[in-house]
Amino acid sequence: MGDEKVQMRKQLGLLEGVAIILGIIFGSGIFITPKEVLEKTGSVWGSLTVWTLCGGMATLGALSYAELGTTLLQSGGDYHYINEAYGPLPAFLYLWDAIFVFV
Repeated sequence: MGDEKVQMRKQLGLLEGVAIILGIIFGSGIFITPKEVLEKTGSVWGSLTVWTLCGGMATLGALSYAELGTTLLQSGGDYHYINEAYGPLPAFLYLWDAIFVFV
């Protein structure tokens, strides 16, 4: 009886995960900010280059989180990743910082 582990059930499938990610991307102002990017760069090709580079960086970030999520199977997200890499103090400080930033 003492050897049983409590694990969270997986409730999001591929479709739900993709829908959440697309909702975050579209909801973050992707249709509002192109005008500002175009004004700052001064050319269509410059703005397309900026958007392509930013999309590439976002893709690399997403792939990094995907790798972390498949490597470290415990729940906890960023807290757990920081705790594994740097120890409990930076992970604890991240949680307090996240409270002030996200709330």
